[in-house]
Amino acid sequence: MRDPRYVVVVIVCVALGATAASGGGYLPTTWGWVILGPAAVVTAALFVRRDVCAARAGAAFGMLLLLAVAWTSASLLWTDSVPRTVVEVERDLLYLATVGAIVLLPLNRLTLTVGILAVTVGVCVAGLVTRLFPGQYGLDVDSGYRLFRPLGYWNAMGALAAIGTLLAVGVAGDASSRALRAFASAAPVVLLPTLFFSASRGAAIALAAGIAVVLALHADRGRIAVVVAIAGVPAAVAVVLAAQAHELTGAPSTIDAAAHEGRGLAIILLLLAVLALFAPRLVDATTPLLPRLPRLPHRVAVAVVAVAIAFGALGVAVLGGKAYDAFRAPTSFEQRGLRSHLFSLSGHDRSAYWRVALDDFTAHPALGSGAGTYDLYWTRDRPFGAGALDAHSLYIESLAELGPLGLALLVAALGAPFLALRTARGRPLVPALAAAYAAYLVHAAADWDWELPTLTLAALACAATLAAADERRVRVRARPVVTAFAVCVAAAAVVVQQGTDAVSQAKAALGDGHNTEALRAATRASRWAPWAPEPWLVRTDAEAALGNVDAARRSAREVVAKDPRDWSGWFRLADLTSGRERESAAAHVRELNPLAPPIHLR
Repeated sequence: MRDPRYVVVVIVCVALGATAASGGGYLPTTWGWVILGPAAVVTAALFVRRDVCAARAGAAFGMLLLLAVAWTSASLLWTDSVPRTVVEVERDLLYLATVGAIVLLPLNRLTLTVGILAVTVGVCVAGLVTRLFPGQYGLDVDSGYRLFRPLGYWNAMGALAAIGTLLAVGVAGDASSRALRAFASAAPVVLLPTLFFSASRGAAIALAAGIAVVLALHADRGRIAVVVAIAGVPAAVAVVLAAQAHELTGAPSTIDAAAHEGRGLAIILLLLAVLALFAPRLVDATTPLLPRLPRLPHRVAVAVVAVAIAFGALGVAVLGGKAYDAFRAPTSFEQRGLRSHLFSLSGHDRSAYWRVALDDFTAHPALGSGAGTYDLYWTRDRPFGAGALDAHSLYIESLAELGPLGLALLVAALGAPFLALRTARGRPLVPALAAAYAAYLVHAAADWDWELPTLTLAALACAATLAAADERRVRVRARPVVTAFAVCVAAAAVVVQQGTDAVSQAKAALGDGHNTEALRAATRASRWAPWAPEPWLVRTDAEAALGNVDAARRSAREVVAKDPRDWSGWFRLADLTSGRERESAAAHVRELNPLAPPIHLR
């Protein structure tokens, strides 16, 4: 690769593609490899390059994110669940490694932005294919007909589509290549129907906030408004036609009818995308005829950005009266379909999730309960039977798990990229990158975006690229220390991947009924991840299936020892023991999960 600036593009695109292909990266099956790539490249670059410089905003972003990850790691000292906190640290290393690569390595802002946009469009195309060809992929009945593949969560699909749409606006307005502008103009024909089929109201609000940001920051607001208007026409037509595809937005009359409607819509979307390719010519012809709007002063633009983010993030929280009551009320979207869901004010139990998180914070006001522990408190205190692993708000969950200092470090890190606007606001693509990142910050206020690496990596890549545009440069000092840290992150990546692979193999073997093979894989997993209870859970079930009850009891005790606040280990122990030990284990199950299923006598 002759141009070293393409290395970052490859790193980011591979990370996005790999995590998207594994269900958005929610499970740690690809984390090790995704961490290893940027960590190894950064290590090599630090060895080769004598003088390493970074943008000031980029350096601030990297350092503050490192401090936030360090505080997350420090919570291992007081956490209610060491295994859960270790998983959070592993995921944070994924984000830190990618941001570090973008900040420290040379990059081409246009190429990287187009790369992120291209992967985003690819993910949305894959999702739309599953919706438009239901005869082959089904109609997502379990999700209320909301598009959730390939990321595994409908709101994440909507948020990713919103980020991609804002990047497309930037490329269509700022790129000099007409071919790139044509591609970007056609991208919303895919992205906006994806957002519609996801039925994500939060993503729609985030997109609106992002549009406000890009219009406030762009030096030529008139031109960017023309881009939005002209490129938005084919995309708007696509959304209208998708909304009228009744067989695809709710329970179909027959699967054949849905498949027929899907094929027709696919052809129309393709034709609209071809039509959108000509949008740059119309923009170029229209822009000179319009008066040039004055550029907003820097302070006014920054104020608009702050208000857009705050309004988008807090809009639901400030609803009052009947709207607030409707927000708290559940909605049966499975029966009502996508269109009804889009215009509903129901928060789908978010108020309950947030209330449990705030109760957790009240119980641990100084340091929090430890990263990744929210589900322990939800399982114990939930007002209804549904399970939840996350609080559906990055900021509220961070407050509950990491305390006020942890939240402050996270907010400072997430805000650092905007420091680049002081010097880079007028540079191409900077407004769009800021808008796409702002859309993520808005959406993360009411959902578990941080736990979906594909979505968060796309947003943090936009943020790091924005930060790298800062014209103020700083020399990276203590290079040996930075290099040693990169080596440690790379080594940690190998450990993470080996442990994850072994656990996955053990679970797969157990599921297939190969209990002896499951025991071997679980033994290997316990060596690579000695803190994890999963290998011992597999051993418990495999040994019980083989009839070795004594060994299964010992393994269940190991599960409890490694994660005593997790009710599932106590449940297995109660199922395998008798007498006082069984009574004690059953009492722990009732305390940690009052809604647990009954324990049957052996």
